[in-house]
Amino acid sequence: MFFSESTHHSSAKTGMDALLDEIYRLRNRLNEMSRDVSNLSSPRLVEVSQMLDEKLNDYEQLKCRKYW
Repeated sequence: MFFSESTHHSSAKTGMDALLDEIYRLRNRLNEMSRDVSNLSSPRLVEVSQMLDEKLNDYEQLKCRKYW
């Protein structure tokens, strides 16, 4: 049983680390794109922004589940 719990926490940490990496990558991409486009409502920019929002929501949900 202890091994199972330890493995679960390890997997959750790996998932959270991967999610944080994805958030970091999307933030950088969004920043770069916002400098390159003249219109902040550009469909490409909006798409990346929405992807970032989804990942941030996923992170918050994962973080909340970790503490329950």
